[in-house]
Amino acid sequence: MATLIDGARLLYLYLTGTAALLTATSSRIYGPPLGIPAGITAPCAFLNFADDGGRGNPDIPMSAERFTFHCYGATQSEARGVFAALHDALQRAGNQRVTLAAGSVGLLRRADLEAGPGDLPDLGVNWPRVVCAFRVTFCERGFTA
Repeated sequence: MATLIDGARLLYLYLTGTAALLTATSSRIYGPPLGIPAGITAPCAFLNFADDGGRGNPDIPMSAERFTFHCYGATQSEARGVFAALHDALQRAGNQRVTLAAGSVGLLRRADLEAGPGDLPDLGVNWPRVVCAFRVTFCERGFTA
């Protein structure tokens, strides 16, 4: 039987393979764990996310997990631009195959905006930030390519 998929890793690999999102963030996509990465010392465009967990389906091998995204920018407008690129990459994304390892593929079945976007400056550093959450449905196990 195939190994259970790490939903956060599947999502990370999908997001880092999305050209428009890489452009909007200058390839700064992190997650999990949540938090400002050590190398970032001033406000700039980047995306960080956390896996809030979710539930499986008792009848079919699918999981639906909620992910919270923190879209940062040097300005609130830039943070909104990161959110827009994330939204375009995820909202109603359907049946996206994601290479997990040599010969192993995962399936991102669907993603839907569940909360946000909300303009919420990061209180720890007072940087511009947009926060949102997506419910992401994916196959629990990978398959061979």
